[in-house]
Amino acid sequence: MDDNPPEHSLNESGNRLDKRRSELDAELKAALRAFFDNAVVGAAILDRDARFIYMNDPYCRIVGYGREELMAGMTPLDFIPDADRERVRELLLPFLRGETAKYDIEHRHVRKDGAEIWVHVTAGLIRDAAGEPTRLAAIIEDITPRKRAEEDLISVAQFARENPDPVLRIGFDGHILFANSPAEHLMRELGWRGEDHAPPGLLMLVNTAREGVDGEIEIKYGPDGTKSMDFTRVALVEKGCVNLYGRDTTERRQAEDALRRSRRDLEAVNQTLEQRIAERTAEADARTAQLRKLASELTRTEQRERRRFAQMLHDHLQQLLVGAKFNASIIERRITDTNVRRYLGYVIELLDQSIAASRSLTIELSPPVLFEGKLFPALQWLVRWMEENHGLRIELNSEDEVYPLDADMRVLLFQCVRELLFNVVKHAGVTEASITMGRIDSSLRIVVEDRGSGFDPAEMKAGSGEFSGLGLLNIQERLILHGGVLEIASAPGAGTRITITAPLILHEAAPAPAAEIPGRGAPAKPGQPIRVLIADDHAVVRDGLSQILQADPTVEVVGTAADGQQAIDLSVSLQPDVVLMDVSMPRVSGIEATRRLHRSVNIIGLSMHSEIDMAERMREAGAVDYIVKTAPPEEVITAIHNAARKTHA
Repeated sequence: MDDNPPEHSLNESGNRLDKRRSELDAELKAALRAFFDNAVVGAAILDRDARFIYMNDPYCRIVGYGREELMAGMTPLDFIPDADRERVRELLLPFLRGETAKYDIEHRHVRKDGAEIWVHVTAGLIRDAAGEPTRLAAIIEDITPRKRAEEDLISVAQFARENPDPVLRIGFDGHILFANSPAEHLMRELGWRGEDHAPPGLLMLVNTAREGVDGEIEIKYGPDGTKSMDFTRVALVEKGCVNLYGRDTTERRQAEDALRRSRRDLEAVNQTLEQRIAERTAEADARTAQLRKLASELTRTEQRERRRFAQMLHDHLQQLLVGAKFNASIIERRITDTNVRRYLGYVIELLDQSIAASRSLTIELSPPVLFEGKLFPALQWLVRWMEENHGLRIELNSEDEVYPLDADMRVLLFQCVRELLFNVVKHAGVTEASITMGRIDSSLRIVVEDRGSGFDPAEMKAGSGEFSGLGLLNIQERLILHGGVLEIASAPGAGTRITITAPLILHEAAPAPAAEIPGRGAPAKPGQPIRVLIADDHAVVRDGLSQILQADPTVEVVGTAADGQQAIDLSVSLQPDVVLMDVSMPRVSGIEATRRLHRSVNIIGLSMHSEIDMAERMREAGAVDYIVKTAPPEEVITAIHNAARKTHA
């Protein structure tokens, strides 16, 4: 008898079956989860409202959201752009309701970071035992690279048709295989009427490319060949055709032609301008030469007038004053009345003052040393004169005392330096300055410098760039006209440094001096009067000196000379013991006459000027002494006796 009734066995079998079903369910869920988690594509489970229940990591990576974010109530519609959302909705909702059995779509997707990608989504429904859809299983793939490639292919495919330039493919036999709209327009201009064959103008390009000549070639067409097109040819031998890529170069060719015409016109204009510039330059050079000539003439005229006035004072007024003094001195020596002698003394004193004033004015107008041939001695005189008359002590430095300057440039530089020194006295507020003179290549540079109050050169320049101060402007203009340059370096409170640069223009070679007259006559015998020759170009002075000397029994005037050459001739013929030689005389100067005679006779320099420079020049020429014409008669006689003793020695 069976202890287990049939109902019990059935229940037990049912329990075992349920248990096995549960185990299979668990295994299926585990296998499904393992499949989801290990799949290389994105996979997700959604409920019937399209809300996420579960998804694998690839799905999260593709859509750009984390698992927690997706499972917080999001649906696929949340990250589909507006352009695709309606299309997705129309396919997804019927599928969720079980009305359609397939869901397969490609659409755009916006990731969390804002990047837009393309995805391919396929899905299937999960149904319960009754066949009702309960879940949705979806697979997603990122197809962005493929979509981009497709877009590129489409773009490339459209390139030929959309290209604004002609694109053609023509078979080796001349048949047109492809032509875009611009190409058809070009062919019509070349005479094409819609035939299958290309017009002759393009067949030539096909034939040359067929022969292996690729590259670019230009064709001209249109009325009178005014249009042009450059074609690049590529022969596709294996396909039996040639690709032609055209580029309209009409505007470029027209621009090039216009540019060539413009260049020709410009060259013609340039030639005309160059010719005009050359003419204007020649005119400017000629005017510059004229201005320099005028400036030089102005300098010479100014100095000539200065010398003329100085000469008038020296040759007339001063000589008359000296003559008056000589005669007053003679009268004074001959009168015994003390009252008359006292009044004559007053007259002589007034004459001395008049002579001194006239001599000072003569020197200021035209320093005699300036015309002796060298600039450095003239500057030495100027240095002493500035200190004596204005209390300005000047340090004079020179690398070389001899500079070959012509007379005009020498005078101009002297005037410039004197003007600059006057500026120091008037504006610098100092009692010391310096002058430095030196040679730089073929130019002479003179620097006048002080450590005074200084100034801002920019404030002194007018709109033309020239210095507005009358003194500086005058110096600058005259230097420029003579080829010189004026440079100023100064600042308030920092002193002033002014540099003059002038060309070293060689002066004309002076005529060689006549040979010296050798030998010396026999000296005067003891007890006999000293034989004296008076050389002066002013009769009043000659007569006055003669009367003074003849009043002394120890002196005999053997002759008088009115110029340097006459002094030389009379010295040879009369053989005096002593010659009183005036420095400035016509024909031959007293300095030159002294240079020729000093070996044959003792010479005493005689001048209206008491300056050291003139005395040094006479002594350099060979004079044994130097006196001024205004010296007392006793001083003149003493000088003659001293010179005669040197003869005896």
